[in-house]
Amino acid sequence: MIVDPDRKAELVLHIGTHKTGSTFIQRTLAASRALLAGAGWCYPDFLPADNHARVLLPFTNGAPQALYRRQQVTDPAATLRQLDQQFAARVAPGQRWVMSSEQASSMLDAAGWQDLLQFLGTHFSPIRLVVYYRRQDFHMCSAYGQNIKMGWDFDFGPDYLKRIRRRLDHLGHHAQLAGLSGCDELLARPYLERYKRAPLDLIADFASTVGLRLPDGEQWRTPPPGTNSSHTAEGIWLLKALNPQLEWDQQARPVFPAHRRAVVEAVRRVTEGPGLRPSEQLAAAVQAQFWPGNDVLVGQVGRSSLWQEWLDQPIRVADEQALTIKPERLVELLTRLSASAGPIDLGAPGLRAARTDSAGWRAAAGRLKRRLRGDVRSG
Repeated sequence: MIVDPDRKAELVLHIGTHKTGSTFIQRTLAASRALLAGAGWCYPDFLPADNHARVLLPFTNGAPQALYRRQQVTDPAATLRQLDQQFAARVAPGQRWVMSSEQASSMLDAAGWQDLLQFLGTHFSPIRLVVYYRRQDFHMCSAYGQNIKMGWDFDFGPDYLKRIRRRLDHLGHHAQLAGLSGCDELLARPYLERYKRAPLDLIADFASTVGLRLPDGEQWRTPPPGTNSSHTAEGIWLLKALNPQLEWDQQARPVFPAHRRAVVEAVRRVTEGPGLRPSEQLAAAVQAQFWPGNDVLVGQVGRSSLWQEWLDQPIRVADEQALTIKPERLVELLTRLSASAGPIDLGAPGLRAARTDSAGWRAAAGRLKRRLRGDVRSG
């Protein structure tokens, strides 16, 4: 076979958005690398994580320092030179590559996108972008729970909607992507809430969208259950109350990620009830701001049955009780934490000083009981 020397490898770049199953997609693709290779696709393993944010970081105007550490980036310019060398050594004409990072949907401005696509265009052509959008009422609840798990304690109400409005503007985001030069095809897909119960349906949709077929008789290799499980509304309110109370939030920052994961998982085990949902008023505000744009977006990308299903998903709102957690319930949950989790120190130095053992839980319960008056509300 004669290979055209001017031909490049094809690239599918999956860019999220956030809260649309990106981590599951990445881990499934990584676990299925051998199968992908048999189907003629490469999901690169020379980058330091299944999430390929390392490729983005030289083109951002700033990203969280934790992301730079996870992606092993200390000098963006040096990283870019290294990436160029790595791609040059591995990419060959006729190959098909797929890379993924949901951070691409939030960390790049217009100039960063153009620089990224120009860089990738030296190694790949065509370049196709795949982006999933989650309807805003569901997206907002998931994002809020993630923010609380990360240590924030702001209220879940109109101010939070303003805080993340840009992330929820799917029509504006899609318009920005559609205007990029260097992107040969933009493929927008709906993220449906049923994908949470059947994540392989999400993988099937992604594979069908980009034309990826596994060898006959093969099935996707799914990753083991992770620690990114959703919390109930009660678990989120408990974490929200704990975040400003427990001293480890600031004192233990050198070992913060592992320690917080332990606490978040302990809270998940002892809490119960439905997931987080907006109040009727907040849901109405979301509808007023975004439903007209959603209809325009669906008209632009093609009103398929899946997009219509995305529009028609039932709106779920919280009853009054789900927006409230009583101080007595907080104390009960903290007592259960101290009994079920024991000291949560992971053997890390300095954490006992931060009072995160069982006595620390009880002390936090006492502070909460003294501080709270009436209900702790969602805002």
